[in-house]
Amino acid sequence: MDADAQLPERCLSGNEAAWEDLVRLHSKRVYGICHRFTGSDGEAQDIAQEVFLRVFQSLKSFRAGEGSFQV
Repeated sequence: MDADAQLPERCLSGNEAAWEDLVRLHSKRVYGICHRFTGSDGEAQDIAQEVFLRVFQSLKSFRAGEGSFQV
């Protein structure tokens, strides 16, 4: 399993640095997608923040063998 695939498991074990790594690793891509949909910097930032909040809230249900954080 590569390091990116281990991030959700590390987050669930309480490793705060893993959450920071996950956000840092994916924030540009998430923001870019949000910006393409909205065309607005502010709205894209707000939506990207909401995306990461929802990821954090649903991380317990992530199944490493079946899901991916890659697009």
